[in-house]
Amino acid sequence: MEKSIEKRIPNSLIWLCVLAFFSVLNETVFNVSLPDIAAQFGIKPSAANYVNTSFILSFAVGTAVYGKISDIYGVKKLIFISMMIYGGGSLIGLLFHAWFPILLVARFIQGAGASAVPGLIMVIVTKSIEMQHQGKAFGMIGSTVALGEGFGPILGGWIADYVHWSYLFFLPMMTLVTLPFFLRTLSDEPVKKGGLDVPGGLLFVLGTVSFTLFTTHYEWWYLNISVILFIGFVLRIRRAKEPFIEPALFKRRRFIVGVFVGGILLGTVAGFMSMVPYMMREVHQMSTSLIGGGVLFPGTISVILFGIVGGSLVDRQGARLVMVAGLLLLGSGLLIVSLFADRSPWIISGAL
Repeated sequence: MEKSIEKRIPNSLIWLCVLAFFSVLNETVFNVSLPDIAAQFGIKPSAANYVNTSFILSFAVGTAVYGKISDIYGVKKLIFISMMIYGGGSLIGLLFHAWFPILLVARFIQGAGASAVPGLIMVIVTKSIEMQHQGKAFGMIGSTVALGEGFGPILGGWIADYVHWSYLFFLPMMTLVTLPFFLRTLSDEPVKKGGLDVPGGLLFVLGTVSFTLFTTHYEWWYLNISVILFIGFVLRIRRAKEPFIEPALFKRRRFIVGVFVGGILLGTVAGFMSMVPYMMREVHQMSTSLIGGGVLFPGTISVILFGIVGGSLVDRQGARLVMVAGLLLLGSGLLIVSLFADRSPWIISGAL
């Protein structure tokens, strides 16, 4: 009986939620401080935005890499290594925040460490939790992620206003407290023997970075480089003995469509949420703290509640019903914002 309960909700999942909270918190906590950073270094807002871009670049690439190498090195070892990288990047940023180039390096290192969390979440849930309870587990993690996204702007604004934005680097170092619990609760799983397709991984990483730079700068030569690198990546995985990504995966049509649609949905929501603070300030002249606490945070609370409800419904009713209901609610919220954005900020809060 005890083994069955542990199979349903392992202790490691609780600590993984803590890591998920801080990894997402660190992604959004600097948003409200970018004007302060630009003013301190005397740079343009577009240059200051690289504080977030450098983090997102390594975060996006690392998510794919950690998921792949978990089969070779094991989740337990990767959790330890990634959290040390995460903490090291945070310490560098805290100590050397007066130099902008090193600040960007610190954020890049932070992203490289924090990126282990999304990929390893999938591995731990699929290996540790029974199929009929996985929806609830993902709902629980999704709610924790939403909580981190909501608290990020609020906490970042408070620290920047009353202390200094550099102390935002101290927050991720709190994740190191979870390491002893992880090492105790995660079992030593058997790992597969084999090597890592380093050339294939480099082609994938550099192609992803080039494409991300294109979406940031809109320089077409970045796109051309990314296309060349991805063509090289496809040729590599078709010939490699142990490819970085199995070519057979691309033949699974439902999986590819799901990833593509999920990327569009996530990109739409993330882009919209990053636009809301600018809209509230320009249209309604709201302060940063009021935007975070009054407009964005109530929507985050709803994500926490409905994330748990949605996860449970997936287990009982299936994913199709939940997906259709979610798309209808999402579309309704975006429609309300498009029609009544200039009326009242609290209508926007309700739409979120």
